[in-house]
Amino acid sequence: MSFLERALARFGVVPGLACGLSLASVACSSSGEPAVSAPAVQETAPQPSAAGETVQAPGDAGRASEAGSSSPAPSAAGASGLPQAGAGVDPVAGAGGTAAPSGGVSYHKDIRPLIESFCVDCHVQGGIGPFPLDSWMAVKAASPTVVGAVVSGIMPPTFWKEDCQKLQDARSLTQAQKQLFTQWKDAGFPEGSELEYKAEPTRIQKDLGAPSIVMQPKEPYTPPANADEYRCFVLDTIQSESYLTGMQILPLQGDEVHHVIVFRVAPAQLMQARQLDDADPAPGYLCSGGAMVPSQNMFSYRPGSEPVTFQAGDAAYMEAGSTLIIQVHFNTVFLSKDKMPSADRTKVQMWTLPEGKLPDRVVYRTTTFGPINLPAGEPHCVSNISYPMTQLSTVSPGGIRMTAMAGAAAPAFIPGEVIGMTPHAHQLAKQMHASLKHADGSSTCLDDVKWDFHWQYDYLFEKGVPYTAGDTFTADCVYDNSAANQPVIDGQRQQPRNVMFGERTIDEMCEHYIWLRFERAAFLKARAGM
Repeated sequence: MSFLERALARFGVVPGLACGLSLASVACSSSGEPAVSAPAVQETAPQPSAAGETVQAPGDAGRASEAGSSSPAPSAAGASGLPQAGAGVDPVAGAGGTAAPSGGVSYHKDIRPLIESFCVDCHVQGGIGPFPLDSWMAVKAASPTVVGAVVSGIMPPTFWKEDCQKLQDARSLTQAQKQLFTQWKDAGFPEGSELEYKAEPTRIQKDLGAPSIVMQPKEPYTPPANADEYRCFVLDTIQSESYLTGMQILPLQGDEVHHVIVFRVAPAQLMQARQLDDADPAPGYLCSGGAMVPSQNMFSYRPGSEPVTFQAGDAAYMEAGSTLIIQVHFNTVFLSKDKMPSADRTKVQMWTLPEGKLPDRVVYRTTTFGPINLPAGEPHCVSNISYPMTQLSTVSPGGIRMTAMAGAAAPAFIPGEVIGMTPHAHQLAKQMHASLKHADGSSTCLDDVKWDFHWQYDYLFEKGVPYTAGDTFTADCVYDNSAANQPVIDGQRQQPRNVMFGERTIDEMCEHYIWLRFERAAFLKARAGM
């Protein structure tokens, strides 16, 4: 029995069982042409535990592994994704620093606002960028590389197809903004006057103020050297009903932490989590399979992540008595040889509405996943999935769950809007797509991403996409398991092998996290069991 079959069996999901809930298939084509889908495998929904909370299905966000024990094959762009010397970037003699001609392009007037808006969330001291760009001296030293990366389109990393959905916080530079970098290089990289500086208005980070809730593990944890480890930490309990307007995760060791996922655990499951914690002699407990207790995924961190914030009037619901658990994916395999792992104590920050105030709309993130079966050497395989929205957009009496409590009424469908997507796969994926197929036969694009394992984002839309009970969520992930696309581990390109669904980075996934939004009245009515 495969890993996926064992995991599915754990949750009562039997491939081939015709239940009419979700469809999934995998097809490969050696020619590289679009594959013809194999007969769909129908699967059941995740089953509730005896205590009534939904058990996470294998594809739920707790099983995502953002970066693991291997790295992609080197390319002309180098391991950092930035152009390297002799890698197709026009060489420029030396770095700049001349005074700008009157009215000409300069660092302070034209380049600094763009770098601060699009680059320094990663390119700061201790960040995941290979060098800082948070000062004139730092930019001056790297100016040829910066211009080459921007003009070539390598940086800032932009993988979203812009004609799919317009995003709230698009990371792409316009052609006119890219041209400023070229003009700056042609002028000799002038610094100009700091008096000319004005912040770029298009991507100024929101001032969220002081967070309402701050949580951390009770003690720090130092991961082992050369390790690829998932560890969970039980945080605090939220005593009163809350509506979250913003969420942020801040790892202490950005070069060791490759993902963090926040789970909500109901009071009935807290004792089970405490027992797992007590049984592990180290801080926290090992948890490669999500939080290892019935739980709900709330939000997550990936390299380059920014705070998750919603539009005015929107907030994510948090039940009173909820305890948070964070799953931290530590990867110390790629630390420099002269550096030992350091103690981490990842911080979770949340902003909430004032007590007693209700949002106009309630936000919730759900998950879909597809089967994986990639034969060794196959250059083109596709995993297809399909879920009716009546399965994904539901609320049970007492709160949001994918399935009802044992013995309780079935969860109620709530019409709403898709307001964002968070696709996830590992290192063999090349493209990811998702659409909403409407009852009238039309469809709306929800995500269209050129996949890059090292750049994973929450994509929140400027406008929501409405859905009804007759609509269906469909998605696919495209993979290349050929010899040329294998990861490199310890300097050696790996040989192709059969790849299945799994949590390790050398396994694969096809996940699409869907951000849903309900009207407050509909949510409260369903939560009350009316």
